[in-house]
Amino acid sequence: MPPPQKKLTKNQQEALRLKRESMKNVAQLQLTAPPPALPQFAWRIVVNTDEMQAILAPNYIRSDKRIYEFTYFIVDHRDLQHLAELFSKCASAVEKKNIVNRSFRKMSVWVKERKDYLAYLRYVPLLIDKKNEDAVFFFVDDVLETILVVKYKQDCPLRHNDERFKKYQELWKLEHRKKIYETISLEQLHEVFDEFGCDKTLVKIIEDPVQFISRREYHERGGYIRTLTQNMVNVMPAQMAALYILDGLIKGVNWNKYQCPGHDEEDTPIYNCREGMKALIMKQLRELVAKKTSYVSIKNIQDHIIQYRTACNESYTPPISNPNYMFNGLPGGLHINIVLYIFPASVYEIPYFASIISSTTQEDIPVWMAKVFIGLGWLVQFFEDQKPEDQHVAHFVGEALLYMVPEQYRETAHHFIKNVLDKVIVGSYNYPPLLECAKGMPSQPLTKKQKQAAKRKKQKLNQKNQAKPPTVLELLDPRKTKTDKIHFEKESSSKPQEPPKPEKEEVVYESDFEEYTDSEDESLNTDTFSGSSEGGSESPSDILSIFRDLIVQSEILERGNRDYKYEMEFEPDVDRRRPLGPRIQLEREEVGPADIQRMTEKLDRIVSQNNILEKRLRWLQEAYRRQEERKLQPPCSEQSSSISQGQLQRDICPTFMVIRDLEQENVELTQVNTELLDKNRELEEFVKEVLDFLRK
Repeated sequence: MPPPQKKLTKNQQEALRLKRESMKNVAQLQLTAPPPALPQFAWRIVVNTDEMQAILAPNYIRSDKRIYEFTYFIVDHRDLQHLAELFSKCASAVEKKNIVNRSFRKMSVWVKERKDYLAYLRYVPLLIDKKNEDAVFFFVDDVLETILVVKYKQDCPLRHNDERFKKYQELWKLEHRKKIYETISLEQLHEVFDEFGCDKTLVKIIEDPVQFISRREYHERGGYIRTLTQNMVNVMPAQMAALYILDGLIKGVNWNKYQCPGHDEEDTPIYNCREGMKALIMKQLRELVAKKTSYVSIKNIQDHIIQYRTACNESYTPPISNPNYMFNGLPGGLHINIVLYIFPASVYEIPYFASIISSTTQEDIPVWMAKVFIGLGWLVQFFEDQKPEDQHVAHFVGEALLYMVPEQYRETAHHFIKNVLDKVIVGSYNYPPLLECAKGMPSQPLTKKQKQAAKRKKQKLNQKNQAKPPTVLELLDPRKTKTDKIHFEKESSSKPQEPPKPEKEEVVYESDFEEYTDSEDESLNTDTFSGSSEGGSESPSDILSIFRDLIVQSEILERGNRDYKYEMEFEPDVDRRRPLGPRIQLEREEVGPADIQRMTEKLDRIVSQNNILEKRLRWLQEAYRRQEERKLQPPCSEQSSSISQGQLQRDICPTFMVIRDLEQENVELTQVNTELLDKNRELEEFVKEVLDFLRK
């Protein structure tokens, strides 16, 4: 007769059920999920084409503290599987981290660990260029690293003093430039590979996944398109940097006004800081146009924007209470009240274009259209008195506005922007009657008291800051101040002969976005250039009453912005210093038998400890009950009254000892009860965590 089976508790039954369900999930995810022993990578891209089916990931990891010692390159699922095999031989997490830091830090090092590694060379396309829509470009430092890998795979590695390699290093100046990152075309890449005798079949050309993900994120939430260099530097295309300058320096100023609000004619009788600001901005834009195929350090552009805005903060003080003209954080397809576009247009006296297009006669317009109209209006105002030879700069910045336009409207928007900048189409300054009274608000001169208050505020600020920031005049004159500037090289006029370009394969990307609210760089995703809440003349009561509906609409818009933000998912401790660019969610990890066994053992330990504590609690409760009953029990017989006084005195000490022991047991009982409650709470949290993990 077989022994009777032991009846499982509810916790054991739940653990067994979770184990069986998790085994089903493992069977479903084995074909696509990366091995569970691998660390969490920053993003994952699935490529499905006729020629290629692979899962791509970067070499850098989320939780790596030494991220700045890594150089960015792309690996696939075969490399991840090889890394998992190396991890299986490790006895501790420290050994695994040492393997990653030693072998995964550079592509030329990883190829020595795995010689059958397929070298992936990423390219970056021109985002907006009607003449060269299929043109692709490659970072020069990626090209040199790929050459080292290919020559090693061909069993003829380059010497450290190879003259050809040094020639290209000197030509592209990899060791000296820190702000501009050069690219070369596909034709130039073929010439370089032919010169070194590289086998091109050992290289797989793929679009840069980081820029691809950033582009998708840009169309969903705004911000700016960016990517990473080989040395983990956040960069953006030159045309996107021009759009960044438009948002940071050109917007927020009424360029029709000669003087800024804080500088009257007595302070600066000869010099006008707004004219100096125009000269500084035009210098930056011309240099970006000269390097339109290069990439610019985001940190460098940010430093210049902060430096220029600090030189004359009064110019960027909003004329009335903080008009919102950025619309950041909102999806481009979201429709908003057209008043939210007309309001900042009338405040800053920029051209009004909504009346020109018949489709915008309704009360709502999409966010992307409001952004294009606002940016285009400021371009018209800024370049109104510029020289004719600078018109190509205006068109260069205007084409950057096409990034935010949906694909089906991009051709029409391109012709519209071109005609507006060529003055074929002229915007209107006849704002709707609802905002008619707001036209005079920016032109109202400051009173004498307001000018004196602005002077006192500026003097206090200068006294607090010992290191006074350079003024616009000092920035224009390099002899008066030493400031870091963007150094651009002159564009080479020699162009290599263009061989026939091979057909570019069509790659289908699938990626899982990690939902988050915080950005790696707040200035790239938040409205940092829409003015401040202080400064400028206060609007009178009649203006506030007229714009009451507008304020309500703005509050609704802000609530919609907060509701639209993605919810933060559970994420382990991450080094926030890592320059990951857009953070992408890793594909669901499979749950292996080892994971199930580990969770089950932990659950069994908690249940066993819980049972022991319950038994101890019951024993203490029973002992305490018996002691209380003994206290209340009456004398057994009258003979007890004949107990001698000496015997009573002898029993007093043990009685007090019993009472003391009972009090001690009572305290211990309370502690055990508290500990038991904590263990029960921990058990409930662990079961909930297991359920959530397996449900995902």
